[in-house]
Amino acid sequence: MVNLNLIDGQSNELISVQGASQMTGGMVSERRIWQLVKDGRLSYVNDGENTGIPIVEVMRLIGADELRAA
Repeated sequence: MVNLNLIDGQSNELISVQGASQMTGGMVSERRIWQLVKDGRLSYVNDGENTGIPIVEVMRLIGADELRAA
């Protein structure tokens, strides 16, 4: 089943840094993801209850990498 919120880019689901790296197929290392967070190019949520990177941010990152590779 497709999460329609992801299509609209409105999902609030979070993914771990390791999961984000795996989602890119290993094209972006965990270290690079942390660097992107540090540089403010990826958001990271840590409110005590929820911790991780919004999945829509990872999808945006994957799209940017695919664009660069083309």
